Amino acid sequence: MYNNSQTLLDIFHEILAAAGNSSDLNSIDESRILSVLKEQASKENGKENIGSVLAKVVNDAKLNITMKQGRCGYCEGDFRDIIDTYNGIHGYVALIVCTIGVIANTMNVAVLTRRDMAAAPINRLLKWLAVADVFVMLEYVPFSIYKYMILR
Repeated sequence: MYNNSQTLLDIFHEILAAAGNSSDLNSIDESRILSVLKEQASKENGKENIGSVLAKVVNDAKLNITMKQGRCGYCEGDFRDIIDTYNGIHGYVALIVCTIGVIANTMNVAVLTRRDMAAAPINRLLKWLAVADVFVMLEYVPFSIYKYMILR
C-alpha cells in the first residue's frame, strides 16, 4: 500500500507543480492523504484499486488545486479576434463542407467503380479513400450540430 500511496502523493505534487503552485506543495496535508488512502484501501477488502482510491482521495481530502487560466501571449489582439469570430461560424462552415464533401466523394466512388477505372490499382485505392472520407464526414455532422449549434 505504501508504494501506491507514495505514487499518488507524487502525482499530487506534479499536479501542483504543473499548475504553477509550487508554493502550495508544502500546504498539502500528506498525513490526511495517506490516511484516506489507507482507509479506502481497507474498504476495498485488500484490493488496491488506484483509480477508485484516487477518486476517493480527491473527493474526501477536499484538495484545493487551481489551474492558471491565463491566455498565451501570442494569442492576443487581432489574431485572437479572428479565432473567436471563426469559432462562432465553424459549425455552419463544417456542415457546408461536409455536405459538399459527401456529394463529391460519392461521385468519385461512382466514377472510380466503372469497369475501365476499377482495373487500375491506384483507382481502387482512391475509391476506398473516398469511401473512408464519406464516413468521416458523415460522423462529423452530428458532432458538429451538437457541439456548435445545440451547446451554444
